[in-house]
Amino acid sequence: LKSNNISSIVPTEEAQHAYTELVAQLGSVGLWDKAKTSWYLGKNIKGKKTQMLQFPGGVPAYAKLCRESAEKGYEGFHLKRSGEA
Repeated sequence: LKSNNISSIVPTEEAQHAYTELVAQLGSVGLWDKAKTSWYLGKNIKGKKTQMLQFPGGVPAYAKLCRESAEKGYEGFHLKRSGEA
């Protein structure tokens, strides 16, 4: 990002939904959903939506997602370059 003079990166709404769905799918195969008060899911906070709060697919899979997005010009993100309004 720095070498491309990008000062701000914000995910698109579509990308946010797709990522949330992927995290939910990956998390559903683990035991996290079975925990009654897991902070992994925010269940320990009354009134908070219960959902996986981090990427459960592992660092290599997360790095691959990041690399693939970068290779496609940061597909799924709105970019702002330094000096743009």
